[in-house]
Amino acid sequence: MITRRITVNLPAALLAAAQEITGKGITETLIEGLEQLKRRRFYQRALALHGRFQVVIPKEVRESMDLQVGQELQVISKGGVITLVPERPLSSLRGFAKGIRTDKLREKKDRM
Repeated sequence: MITRRITVNLPAALLAAAQEITGKGITETLIEGLEQLKRRRFYQRALALHGRFQVVIPKEVRESMDLQVGQELQVISKGGVITLVPERPLSSLRGFAKGIRTDKLREKKDRM
């Protein structure tokens, strides 16, 4: 991680209150606050519903999940939580069971 040395003028009461909440020193408190701002911006963008109930998936998530324009997502709603699951072509499963032993498979008559 690249760091920068900075000089800032902060209200003493605000800094003291923030340090009391975090229980950390000045530098650690400022880092924690900046990280919270970054996360808040991420969640605000992720949770923004548009006029036609479209959801914006942040670029970082799209790239990490290798999502493509036009790719379909399954929408699953359970227990008040909405989950988006990318549909993958069956061809992407090719080879996922490579090396599996087939000599110990049960016959249909042995199944319950």
